[in-house]
Amino acid sequence: MMEKPKLILLVILISLIGIFGIYAYAVMIEEKTVSIGDLGPKYIGSMVEVEGNIKEVKTWQDGDLSLILVDYESGKTVEVNVDSDAVENLDHQDKLIPGAKIRVSGLVEDYKGEILIHVMSSEGIELLQTAANNIIPLNVILKRPEVFEGVQVVVRGNVWKIEEIESIKAFTFTLQNTSDDGYYSVNCIVFNITQFVDRDEMRIQYGDDVVFTGIFEYYEQQGIWQIQSHEGRNALEKVD
Repeated sequence: MMEKPKLILLVILISLIGIFGIYAYAVMIEEKTVSIGDLGPKYIGSMVEVEGNIKEVKTWQDGDLSLILVDYESGKTVEVNVDSDAVENLDHQDKLIPGAKIRVSGLVEDYKGEILIHVMSSEGIELLQTAANNIIPLNVILKRPEVFEGVQVVVRGNVWKIEEIESIKAFTFTLQNTSDDGYYSVNCIVFNITQFVDRDEMRIQYGDDVVFTGIFEYYEQQGIWQIQSHEGRNALEKVD
């Protein structure tokens, strides 16, 4: 039979091991705030919080929701899988569309050699900006055009070079602005419009400050990047 002092020592030792084990587990599951660009294998098994802009959305037959988030600064992307139970409890699912900015909290997993963030609760998704309110600076888009190709973007700038194309009921124009690192401009075209007015039927003229919503695409015929919309005047908002 074990002597009492040794028994007490053994109990204390087991308790200490348990405490250290609990602490180690707590450290492992403690949520870490990281950028999408910094995510890597070292985070597998950890809980993380990341912010990003939705690039793609897909709903699976089992009710799970798959999002591709992009970090505009690094151009890196990460897939986020949201469990069906969490999806059912989302009160802003209709706003989780390309262009929206969100914050997600979930477990980092390895899925077929790729990093994936697994979100198990509706509380793990926070809407930061709706797609309509997420205005992206032109310099961010034009520095990494491949990141935005095929994506709906909301941009703001001054209007120049307005031209009407009556045959297809469209207007082309150049949107430009300046940032700390220089001057940027992009060609735009809006279809289904016969007068160059905004959604409130305010006339748009040279130099006006406007917000424009459209799809960022490469126009092969002219070899340029372009933002285009088929929403007519609803794609334009004049800023007073």
